[in-house]
Amino acid sequence: MEKKVMILTVSTGGGHNKASKVIQNELNVMGIDNEIVDALKDVGTVGKVLDVFVSGGYEKSAQYIPKVYGKVYDVADKKIMRKTFDYNFIITYMEMTIRKKIKNDKITHIISTHPFTGIAVSRLKEKEKIDIPIYSLITDYTVHLAHVTKEIDKYIVAHEDTVTMLENAGISSEKIFPFGIPTDMKDYSEKEIEEFKRKNEIDDRFTVLVVGGSFGAGDIKSVYKQLLKVDDINIIIICGRNESLKEKLEHKIKDTNKSDRVKIVGFTNEIEKYYQSSDIIVTKPGGLTVTECIQKGLPMVIPFFIPGQEEGNKDFVVNNQMGLYSSKYYSVSLLVNTLMKDKSRIQVMKEAMRKNRKENSAKKIASLIL
Repeated sequence: MEKKVMILTVSTGGGHNKASKVIQNELNVMGIDNEIVDALKDVGTVGKVLDVFVSGGYEKSAQYIPKVYGKVYDVADKKIMRKTFDYNFIITYMEMTIRKKIKNDKITHIISTHPFTGIAVSRLKEKEKIDIPIYSLITDYTVHLAHVTKEIDKYIVAHEDTVTMLENAGISSEKIFPFGIPTDMKDYSEKEIEEFKRKNEIDDRFTVLVVGGSFGAGDIKSVYKQLLKVDDINIIIICGRNESLKEKLEHKIKDTNKSDRVKIVGFTNEIEKYYQSSDIIVTKPGGLTVTECIQKGLPMVIPFFIPGQEEGNKDFVVNNQMGLYSSKYYSVSLLVNTLMKDKSRIQVMKEAMRKNRKENSAKKIASLIL
């Protein structure tokens, strides 16, 4: 029987969709028929409405009420609350629509990149409405109980630390594959980066890249103020799709005499070039962002995180010596100054990243289907 893979995603943040696309590209290379399905926006009018609430709600709560989001995340990560997911209207809707699509499209394998879709297809398998392999890709460095269902055949995780977390949640080690979160990062030559820096007026001073995720979450304005206290550095701030933040920062720059060393960027498709043009990054620890920084060997300073999964990602980075976390006594400006003056600490972080880097993640994931 010819294989056809359904890659399931939900647009809460950019990581799930990007990982899905990278896996799809590798499946295409291997000649395996596949499709990416957003389990809300791609499956009917009701799904599109739900997507506004789920994806939009995640984005807004992460930006404006992160502590509330974190509380909800923590409460949901308890065994007594886990079963409520199974009877959630959103999950029930996904079950109904995904089942039809599996049948109509003659799907033979499922890769789920989001816990909601993982629950939905697991329930279908539990009810014996489908009988095909289900693979779950966890796109963070920690595990939420929403990921854990006995009907998942294989778990693909970011790191060996995540393997231990899943084992502690009762999953057999034979089901867990620490292949890493798939990315499609491009590597540019030194000559190409020099040209990019020249074109964008980035000189050879110590360069700090600031990133707040695809929608510019986090208190970037506060980070900007902290970085202005550090002498003789370049500051590049990626605002993502947050046009309001970009405008406010551009206005603030006009009020300083340091506009020559500050660059404000909106959404960009050249993030790899900015990574390679920088000495360190100040960022929130989204799963994909952490993975990209590890791939590029770019030491991290973490001043903020979305409570919940990103707190776990922050702990992963710090406990594995790949970054620093700012606090009341260790401000962003202090940490940046320290790293700028003591390059040996940067080398320690780069070496830790080299040891923790996962190569060919997408190829290994796609090979599970063969």
